[in-house]
Amino acid sequence: MRNVSKKKQKSYVFKYKKGAFFVAFLIILILIAIGLSKCGGVKDKILYQQYPIKYENIVEKYSKEFKLDNSSDLNVGDILTVEQFEAGETVDVTGTSKGHGFCGTIKRWGTHRGPMTHGSHYHRGPGSLGMASDPSRVFKGKRLPGHYGVDTVTIQNLDLIKIDTDRNLLLVRGSIPGPKGGLVIVKNAVKAKA
Repeated sequence: MRNVSKKKQKSYVFKYKKGAFFVAFLIILILIAIGLSKCGGVKDKILYQQYPIKYENIVEKYSKEFKLDNSSDLNVGDILTVEQFEAGETVDVTGTSKGHGFCGTIKRWGTHRGPMTHGSHYHRGPGSLGMASDPSRVFKGKRLPGHYGVDTVTIQNLDLIKIDTDRNLLLVRGSIPGPKGGLVIVKNAVKAKA
């Protein structure tokens, strides 16, 4: 380390503290902006500016746009309920899958583990990453550890068993993506069985 006088050291520390404070202040401003956008504050203001009369009394956490065949029959601000579905038809359900954080290859891709006994020092590793000097690289798509979950997933051709119009609920046979209480989008099946 080079010799720096105490006076210069203090000035460096002061400059660092000033810079760190500025960075922290910027981070706080960014977090506030993200929080406003996630709460729906910014989006709601934009929607209210576009449709002030229709959107005035509607307060929802999420807002989403859909392409509809009968869009001419609807007006801005109309509330769509489960009555547009019929029991017995097939639907596609889209949601965000559960997050599992950073996972190894066994949990993420279902790879096999190594032997646990007889002096084996290989148990839960990712395995060989590829050949040696000929490609001199790892091929794209190699199944490695990484972030698992929080993906947009669509489950197709689920049967719609029952519709509860009083509570605005749909009863669907089969598994749907995401945690309990998560937001899902239900659409008519694209590949419906004839």
